[in-house]
Amino acid sequence: MRNMGYRPHTALADLVDNSITAVAKNVRIEVAPTSGNRLGWVRIEDDGRGMNRDELCKAMRWGGEGPLKKRDPKDLGRFGLGLKTASFSMGKRLTVVTKKDGVVNVLSWDLENISETGKWMPKEGVHPDDVQYLEGTILDSAHRDESGTVVLVTDLDKLRVDARTVAAEDNNRSALIETIMGHLRLVFHRFLQRKSLKLKFGDAHLKAWNLFGPAGEAEESSWLKAQEDLSNGQIRIRTFVLPHHKELTPAEHRMLGGPSGWNAHQGFFTYRADRLIVAGGWLGFSKPEEHCKLARITVDLPNHVDESWGLDVIKSKITPPAILMGDMERIAKVARGAAMKRYGFHGEREAPKAGQAADEAGVRAFWNQIPNKSHVHFRINRGHPLVEALVQNLDDNAKSDAFLHSFERLLPVAAILQQPSKTTHGLIAEPVEKELNDLLYALRLVIDWFKQTGKSQEEAELMALGSQPFAKFPEVLKKHLAKDS
Repeated sequence: MRNMGYRPHTALADLVDNSITAVAKNVRIEVAPTSGNRLGWVRIEDDGRGMNRDELCKAMRWGGEGPLKKRDPKDLGRFGLGLKTASFSMGKRLTVVTKKDGVVNVLSWDLENISETGKWMPKEGVHPDDVQYLEGTILDSAHRDESGTVVLVTDLDKLRVDARTVAAEDNNRSALIETIMGHLRLVFHRFLQRKSLKLKFGDAHLKAWNLFGPAGEAEESSWLKAQEDLSNGQIRIRTFVLPHHKELTPAEHRMLGGPSGWNAHQGFFTYRADRLIVAGGWLGFSKPEEHCKLARITVDLPNHVDESWGLDVIKSKITPPAILMGDMERIAKVARGAAMKRYGFHGEREAPKAGQAADEAGVRAFWNQIPNKSHVHFRINRGHPLVEALVQNLDDNAKSDAFLHSFERLLPVAAILQQPSKTTHGLIAEPVEKELNDLLYALRLVIDWFKQTGKSQEEAELMALGSQPFAKFPEVLKKHLAKDS
């Protein structure tokens, strides 16, 4: 039971679930990880409705009423295991102090005691070593009129930050805290956003981290491209296509990158009763790709579909029922296509200035803009892989450079300005057979050039398809490359 796959941040999120189910408005988390011989502790305190004696005994029982039982729509529980398994993934002793109707009840599970006695029986009261960690909570008489619950986990043998040096230990502690805070902000962002929950980590008030809006606090409705309901209206699905990073400020780009980065957060975001379960991924329909990272799809599930959607115990994985797989794949394909068009076309819409840092996404623009005091010149990017591949296949570099300079003078600016909508539409139209053959020929040259620089076949294909003009039609070109292999 201690090794079900929890990590500290997922374990704490599972414990916060219990507080939300108890209608808590305020939750405070304290974490003091173990280091060396100094045993740490974790405390989660809420102002929810608390539990009477029978309810506490039920909460401390291993296994509840099961996933098929009809639940309150806001209930975030599932198997009746989370309180125990999440706690014991961090430490060996779990104490729950709860107050309801002015009466305090306390029970604890102590794995050392179970090992010594061979009996699975919770203990009454607080272990003498743990009293210090409950000072100032509802256990004190000063809080006589309050209700709520305190979950205390001590003897932390699995939540450690040990290191060889003090500096390294501090880094481990900082990384742990950053991971926990980021995860909680993301998982509970809807509750924090609508202010139905205030979540504190130590003295820090956590703010929502919404990956569907530039400031992280609310969704940007203009990014919503499609919406539909499945399963007779029970499942709501919304497709968002985010803007290219050149349209965002650096702060917005970092915010939308999320805790795991842009590529990891593309795809499906699955929510259960507004609690985020999965933050990205394509459900096995496809692998994460640079050209699709602007696509994010929210899936909102009620808690009574847990069984059919395969929700796991630690609430980190989910699988749609077979009957909906076709719809999910269709939605994913449309979202990926829309993201690719926005991602691929952006390089042509805005040629970067010469010397400007390369696009972190790897889409290499074919044109650079060279500004001076009175003019802006457009020059073919000599570092573009298509140009590199072309020059490599010519004997005379001077001649190739002369031709490139000539082409730069032939840019039909006037014609583009006369019919901007038609000319830009033509740039993203699907290639006809002859043009497709030419693109494939050029693409293979570029792939060969990347391979000669030391890249693997897979890396070369990925980088080539991330360059203009190939980035406009990645799916079509990939199918033909697959035939080659």
